[in-house]
Amino acid sequence: MSRLSPAARRWGRKMLRYSLVSVISTAVSQSVLMVAFGMLHWTARLANIVAYAVATVPSYYLNRSWAWGRRGRSHLWKEVVPFWALAFLGLALSTWAADVASTLARQAGASHAATTATVMSASLLAFGILWVGKFAIFNALLFAERPAPTLLRVHRRRRLADFVEGYGSTAPPLPPSGSHPRHRRHAGTERMRDQMSTAGRSYDGSRAPTLRASRQSGGMP
Repeated sequence: MSRLSPAARRWGRKMLRYSLVSVISTAVSQSVLMVAFGMLHWTARLANIVAYAVATVPSYYLNRSWAWGRRGRSHLWKEVVPFWALAFLGLALSTWAADVASTLARQAGASHAATTATVMSASLLAFGILWVGKFAIFNALLFAERPAPTLLRVHRRRRLADFVEGYGSTAPPLPPSGSHPRHRRHAGTERMRDQMSTAGRSYDGSRAPTLRASRQSGGMP
């Protein structure tokens, strides 16, 4: 057993627990069927429907939480509805088998005890036919292992960081400051404004003494 891979060990553990759950649910359904049909004298169809519905409830919870180890609340459309759809498919097959077995046993003139045994055997045979198919569907679709949302977000962030880091190492270098045409035009405009401002200050400063002398001499108002 130690030579098996972890995936093979998980698969074997699921199969073993699924088999034990099937034994438990079969015991529940057969017990209810024996009481309903053998003691209460219900019809084979009604007794099989009730027995199958009662056994489906522990089968779902044991398969989900114990065989496949799922935790948390059940998803309605991904888990509950498909499971009950498969259950009703098995119910239809087992009910048909139980009804046919009951009819054939009564036509053969069998006793009520023999008819009960025949009905239980037919229901059990129908259950066994669906056993392998249900395991494959449970393992691949209903209770398949899904990555946790937190780990998935961390994985996406790491991939984004790796992409950014890889792109930064291969991206072309940025042009030096002032080499872009817009930068050159902006620098030229700034130099022109500085020159005009300097010229204006020089012009005003050179005229100030002349204006004051003219006012004192009365040459200008």
